Order: sequence, then structure tokens, then C-alpha cells
Amino acid sequence: MKQPKHEPPNSDRIGRARRIAREILARRDSGLAISDEQVAMQHADLMPELATELRKLALIRGAMRAADSRDAKSAPSAATGSLGSQTQPPRLDDELPTDAIPGHSIIEEIHRGGQGVVYLAADHATGRRVAIKVMRGGPFAGGNDRIRFEREARVLAALRHPNIAAIHQTGSTSGAHYLIMDYIEGAPLDEYLESVGGPPRDPVALRERLDLFAQICEAVEAAHQRGVIHRDLKPGNIRIDRQGRPHVLDFGLARVDGDASEDSAFDTLTNSGQFVGSLPWASPEQARGRLAELDVRTDVYSLGVVLYQMLTGEFPYPVRAPANEVVETIVHTEPRRPRACNPTLDDDAETIALRCLCKEPARRYAGAGELARDVRRYLCGQPIEAKRDSEWYVLRKFVGRHRGAVTVAAGFVVLVTGGAIIFGAQAHSLARARDAERDARRSAEQVTSFLQDSLAAADPLGTHGADTTMGEYLAAAEQRIDTDLANQPAAQAAAHATIGAAYAGIGRYADADRHLQTALRMRTALLGREHPAVADVWQKLGELRQSQAEYAQAEKYFRAALRVRRARLAPGDPTIAESLAWLSGVLRERGDAAAAERAAREALAILKGSPAGGGR
Repeated sequence: MKQPKHEPPNSDRIGRARRIAREILARRDSGLAISDEQVAMQHADLMPELATELRKLALIRGAMRAADSRDAKSAPSAATGSLGSQTQPPRLDDELPTDAIPGHSIIEEIHRGGQGVVYLAADHATGRRVAIKVMRGGPFAGGNDRIRFEREARVLAALRHPNIAAIHQTGSTSGAHYLIMDYIEGAPLDEYLESVGGPPRDPVALRERLDLFAQICEAVEAAHQRGVIHRDLKPGNIRIDRQGRPHVLDFGLARVDGDASEDSAFDTLTNSGQFVGSLPWASPEQARGRLAELDVRTDVYSLGVVLYQMLTGEFPYPVRAPANEVVETIVHTEPRRPRACNPTLDDDAETIALRCLCKEPARRYAGAGELARDVRRYLCGQPIEAKRDSEWYVLRKFVGRHRGAVTVAAGFVVLVTGGAIIFGAQAHSLARARDAERDARRSAEQVTSFLQDSLAAADPLGTHGADTTMGEYLAAAEQRIDTDLANQPAAQAAAHATIGAAYAGIGRYADADRHLQTALRMRTALLGREHPAVADVWQKLGELRQSQAEYAQAEKYFRAALRVRRARLAPGDPTIAESLAWLSGVLRERGDAAAAERAAREALAILKGSPAGGGR
């Protein structure tokens, strides 16, 4: 095997490596937890020179630690720092004595970072296990360590949520500052996901994964409601306990509304173009080091990266590169579609993740709570907010189209045209009844004209602007039914049916149900229950109930529509196949796989031109 070839060192590369090594030392002094592995990943282009400089730093640390040890032996009670005479705090490079924290016994070290060390300990009074975070002391304790440490204590004291580790006590002993917190027995999120099989490959695993993620978002929302932005959300700061419940940890980088001290603590970092947080999970504004632009939507972006990893096992874009390249990627590169990494995902799950990862904060969810609620909608089978008012989602159920590059206003024009086609087809059905054909055609023409006039009323300048939503178009049409279609009950019923179907398409179910029920009453009064036009409304009501996951009601409506269509229409009529296809989906949801297959086969046979019975 060929050995990797390194370019010979030159003064420019060595100079850059030394500057970065000094920056790393300064950032560690400021309280940021930065490992040598992170540095190597972010500056791969400066290896091996940077590795050499980092080794030099390690030797310097060892020499200073040895000097401190000699000083402590010769002058154990020397006055140090600005706090007056006190014992030199522990270096944390050596093991902490088991009795260092009053009332507790140190059991073992469980985590070591740039700010300090976390220990597992036993509480003498209660016997329970706790986590004790001890602030770093000695020459590598920067002036901002204390500010950050105290801020984390204040943040945790203000947050009371079952999915956020609670703080029990703060204090100092022998010059060492500490926090005593809940000990969460379990594993970090990334390790937990690996232990349960990696990315979800079936609907059950996906639902479990998203339920876990919703709990994480709800914990972050509890912080947001207290004015706290975490700014360092990543799998390593989310721990899953033995019962599978998540806990959000490490608020050391959190920003608190109204707390000016935290901004000054990071002034030197932001002025030098650095960022606060962990780069692979950082938002574009965070990666640029623009602290003033960070808000709760910054946490939403980081949650989006976490969700992407939970769904695919991958990052949304390459992050194993020099830091400057990763920053450019985060700022400018659109994330890969999650289904490219995990084809078993559905479109709604993908859409939720991608909305979190929008480059512009205004296009993301407004906060972790809104994100959690959309995930809950998905889990309940309801339309997600991330798609509301998008042209594909609005028109999908009404005209059966896939997503297209058209505006919402243009989509409404399609709806109007579709309305003319639908009511033209209804006119053909009405012709089967005595003297109905002429009235039906007139009704279709009236409704088409009415919808076009409503479009003009909602957008009087004819701009079809993006600021005019489908909901506004429908509201304008709704207000004009009684006036524009006065004394025309057939046209009024048709308008209610059209508007109801469109409201269902944008997820406004209560409005959809109101209009469809009105259409059902009016058509039943005009035509009787056994009429194809009444069956059309039953069909739409079934589709509405299926969207709401009310499968029993949906089945009832589909069967009513199917019964009338079988009785009143030709055996090969495509609307019979429509009812059978929807009925098949409902039966499958209700667990009757055999009946679902029979209905689907009959629908397929009709569409192929060879009707077959048996779909009941």
C-alpha cells in the first residue's frame, strides 16, 4: 500500500499552523470545548504541520502543570486571582479526590471538555447518583470561564422541564466552582440511534424516531419560552435515558434575552470571525459568526441537522473538510434531499426536515414549538404546516397533479378550469334524469364564471401576486355565493362542493366540512339521495375524513358513493373506479388487507376496460 504523500513543510504553512494553534489555545481559554480531533478535521489541509504545533501545546501544558505543582508545594496558601486569598483550584488534568465536593463521593469521570470535567457522584443524603460539573482551574482557566459557568447555572435554574436535566446545587470548594445536576443514565443520541438499528427503514421505526424528535423539540421550546437560545444543539448534547426519553444538556453556550454579560464574553471570538457552537450543526448565520442575527430559528436549523441525521444517518451536506470550506457549504450549499439517502422516507417527513434547513431564517419554522407541532401533525396523519399554501399541496387532492412550478394564483386558475371540467362531467350525469341536462350545463357555466369573478375580486389588479394565498381566494369566493348565485340553488350547491374540496386541499378541514355538508344538503333536497351528483359529495367527504385519519367515517362515505354510482352509472364508469380505489386505501388502513386487495383489483379492471365484480 502506498504511503500518503505530504507536501514538504514551508514557512507559510508553518506560520498558518502556529496562528491556528494559538487561536485554539485562546478559544479553549475562553471556555470553548475543542478537541484535537475537531481541529484536525476542520484543518485537514494543514496536516501534519498543525498536528506538530498541537503536540507542542500539549508539552507546554504539561510543563506549566508541573510548575504549578511545584508552586503549590512551596506556597500552598498563596493568594491568587482577584477573589482574595484562596486555595489554588484543581487542574482537572489529574483525578479529583473522591471527597472534593462536600456531601458527595466522586465515583468516576464521565466527560471532559474545554470548560471543565463532569463526574458521576453519589449524594450522601439521598443516596442517588448525580452529575457534578467542575469548572476548569489553573493557567488554562480563562477569564470568561466563570461567566459562562455561572450563566449555565442561571439558565438551568430557570428551566423546569422533564426533558431538560435539572440543576440541584451550585457552589465552590477549594477554589473549584461546580454544578450538581441530574445524572441521566443512558447514551448520547447518536450512540442510541446506532444501538437501535440506525436510520428508520419502515413506518413503525419512522414514527418512533419522529416521536423522539418531537420530545426533543418540546424541551427546546420550553427553553425558548424562557428567552433561552441553546446555540449548541447536536446529538452529543442530547442524552437518551434507559426508558428511551430524551434530555437536552449543556447550556453553557446558551444566549439569554436581556443578559449582556454573555455577549461580551464572546466579543473576541466574533471579532476574529469565529462562531459560537459546533460547526457541523451550525446555521448559516451562526457559521458566519453573526451573533446579533441569532434567534430561536438558529436552534431550529440545528434541530433540522439533527433530524436529518436521525432520518438518514448522514449530514445534509459534506462537513469533513477544512473549516472555511465547511462554512461555505453551510452558507451556500442546499442540503441533499433526505430520500436520496433513505428512499423509504415519505414526502412529508422529507419536507419537515428541509424546511428546518432553509438558508433564510424567515423560511424556517418560527420556533422549536412550531416544529414539534408539525411533527405531531404528521404522526396524527394530518397535513403538515410546512406544505400549507404550497401549490402542490393545495391542488393535489382536487386536480390530482404533482408539484409544479406554478404560483398559488395560477393554481387557482387551474382549479377554476378543473371546476368547469368536473361540472361538465356532472352535466353528463344529470342528463340521465328528466329535464336535468340543460340545468346542469347552466350550473357548470355559472359556477365557472362565479369562480373566475371571485379570483378577480381577491386579486383586483390581476397580478397573481405571491402575497395572495389560496385561503384568501377561497374566502373571497365564499362571501359571494349568496349574492352572485342568488336563486340558483344548483349552482350554489356546486360552488359549495368546489370550495369545500379546495379548503380540504389546504388543510382547513372545518371549513371544508362546512361547505361539503352544505352541498350535500342542497343536492339531496334538489335531486334526492340516489343521484350521482350527491354521490360526488359523499366521495369528497370520504376523502376529507381519510385526510383526518377518521377511517371508519371515510369508509361509510366511500361505500355510499360507490353504491349510488354502481346503481346509476354504466359499469365501466371511471368514477366507480375512483370510489373503489379510495375505499381500498381506507380498508388497508383499517387492517382488512383482503378486502382492500379486492377493491383495488376491481378498480384496476375498470380502468383497463374489463369490469369485474367483487369490490364490496
